[in-house]
Amino acid sequence: MYCVVLPYSTNTVPLFDVSQIDFMLELLCTRCGNYILLTVAGLIRESSVAQSEFVKGDGFSSLLRAMQSDVEKLVIKSAFLMSALCQQQPQFTGL
Repeated sequence: MYCVVLPYSTNTVPLFDVSQIDFMLELLCTRCGNYILLTVAGLIRESSVAQSEFVKGDGFSSLLRAMQSDVEKLVIKSAFLMSALCQQQPQFTGL
């Protein structure tokens, strides 16, 4: 699965179906979780539609589970993404 997030497509992601974010969140704690996290992070940082799918799919719980992983890079990147989302989007802190 390939994904390209283009700067001009902040509200629509033409090359990726945002409904797949739920599936990607399920795979977050697998062996490829590091790469999946990068894809999800790119989507939810640039697309408001992807952000709403992330929240609806309980993405924050998935990030918390990823922070409990044995893979150090996954722990660091998921903690950084959680911090960045809470700082950039204040509405996420009250969820």
